[in-house]
Amino acid sequence: MKLKDVTNIKDFFDTINKCSEDVDLIGPGVDIHLKSPIAQMVCASIFTNNDINNEIKIVTYNSDDYNMILKLTNEED
Repeated sequence: MKLKDVTNIKDFFDTINKCSEDVDLIGPGVDIHLKSPIAQMVCASIFTNNDINNEIKIVTYNSDDYNMILKLTNEED
């Protein structure tokens, strides 16, 4: 799923942490495992750069995790 605007970073990472399987952030020169606390700090700075956000995708490996994140971000595939 494409990631656009994360307006509430805390809620976003709380949702990621509730996911049952891995969740990755993929983009140009970026491949980050989002369940890592250190990676979450790095991602918080990435989310503030609107130029990069249009190219970033979230990859989930479980349909329930995907739906939970989709509901939070209100984004389409």
